[in-house]
Amino acid sequence: MLRKSENQNKMLKEQILPSMCYGCGTCSGICPNDAIVMRLDRKRGIYLPKIDEMKCNGCGICTQVCPWHFLDKGELDIFVYGKQSNDILGNYLGCYLGYSTNVKLRTVSSSGGLVPALLTFALREGIIDGALVTKMSRKEPSTPISFIAKTESEIISAAGSKYISVPANVGLKEILRKKGKYAVVGLPCHIQGIRKAEKVNEKLNERVVLHLGLFCSGTISSYGTNLLLKSLNVNREKISQIHYRSDGWPGGFKAFLKNGTQTPIIPFSDYISIIRFYLPLSCLVCWDALNELSDISFGDAWLDSIRNSDKKGISLIISRTKKGEELIKTAENKGVIKLKRISPQEVIKAQKRNINFKKRNLWMRLSFCLL
Repeated sequence: MLRKSENQNKMLKEQILPSMCYGCGTCSGICPNDAIVMRLDRKRGIYLPKIDEMKCNGCGICTQVCPWHFLDKGELDIFVYGKQSNDILGNYLGCYLGYSTNVKLRTVSSSGGLVPALLTFALREGIIDGALVTKMSRKEPSTPISFIAKTESEIISAAGSKYISVPANVGLKEILRKKGKYAVVGLPCHIQGIRKAEKVNEKLNERVVLHLGLFCSGTISSYGTNLLLKSLNVNREKISQIHYRSDGWPGGFKAFLKNGTQTPIIPFSDYISIIRFYLPLSCLVCWDALNELSDISFGDAWLDSIRNSDKKGISLIISRTKKGEELIKTAENKGVIKLKRISPQEVIKAQKRNINFKKRNLWMRLSFCLL
């Protein structure tokens, strides 16, 4: 008969290493014994947790914070907002179109540059001491690196979309080790994991003061990036940088080479529908298109009026909490961003395809994936 700790270890391996793992990194970031590391699984192209059984004491915190394992949306709604919501947009206070007034910042971002604009503003105002963000590695340009940015230049270095698996929540380790007030930026699975972690860790709940969420139709495995690089016919060792959304809005994928040249650009509209075939199984049964547990969520404004007139980038914004609403209004009043209030119906129209995929036939997709 197995001892209790052995039973717990067996349970953990079965529960946090399932085929449905998002690869968000929350379990690794919150583990009190540093018993879990995230490693890129070459077969699936996403990051998966690996347990060091010598360090693991079977406490079970990793399963408590896993966004896939026992995600009770109603319970988290009450924890975050004090009430549940059945609205298609989730809990929210206001819907807007907007962009950064900093032209350079708007240019290097994927759409309106609002996330780096608000983070740098919050840093200057003393609202935060740092922000958990993600950039691509200089040493290995196709590898994402999540880190705590503590200067404006570090925040700006992480601007722009990364269509690749990112275990961002490993960065929670640093937030737990160092005092301060922090913002976090992530996809729905990242924000879900952080909210669950805040429920079980009071220190984390006190230190994370701002949650900026990105709209998501599904993360992309590393095979998507590999396909794009292959189509450009460039030697990976000669690449110095890659950009997924370069040269205006909606932009496109291109690589910068060590010899100072650039590859041709692959338009976003040409490649995104192709690399979406490289979604992890877990993304196919995710319900959260608009990052419903964030303080503010952001996404592309796929409206005909914007498609036909704007090439610099305009973002959709949904403010969901009082502090989120106050942040964007204060930033607007101080000239950091421009905002235009819009109706919830316009948000739904702009994100219709994404919302329909995530919100409809969920149980049918879930049943199919778990067969």
